[in-house]
Amino acid sequence: MGSLFVIVEEFLQSKQGQRLIAGEKLKKEEGDKLLLQQLESAWSACVGSEVIIYTPLATFGYHIAEKLGVPCFFASVLPLTPTGMFGFLRFAQITKNPLKKLINYGSYLLVEFLHWQRYRQLLNHFRTETLKLPPLPYLGRRFRQNTPAKNNSQFAIRN
Repeated sequence: MGSLFVIVEEFLQSKQGQRLIAGEKLKKEEGDKLLLQQLESAWSACVGSEVIIYTPLATFGYHIAEKLGVPCFFASVLPLTPTGMFGFLRFAQITKNPLKKLINYGSYLLVEFLHWQRYRQLLNHFRTETLKLPPLPYLGRRFRQNTPAKNNSQFAIRN
């Protein structure tokens, strides 16, 4: 795990990292190249791990855990698991209205779908070429035929 932190630290000190910290947007090609580098670095850093705990910024931990055959857990300081109580990133506005609960729940699925569509080709390439896993379907991992039993845990860190 230490090597992954070194990789992140080195990136943040790089010219490209400083541009991102300053709020600049990268071109799609630059962003994709950077993500591929992160995927390869994360894979190298995680080989030999017994469990993978990943954050919203490293959802590729799911794919690595699947390849390694180890349990994985999605951990976030914000509630990001679908719920009807509040919409995506609107957790201060709790509702008891059944229709609003359905809309709230759907907001998580929509964000998950849009994120998957943005990175689907890149992540499926990583899965098939680096990890030698089958690609995930168009709708994402939630809609796969066979879900690895060890890779479906999610929790939120609460104070």
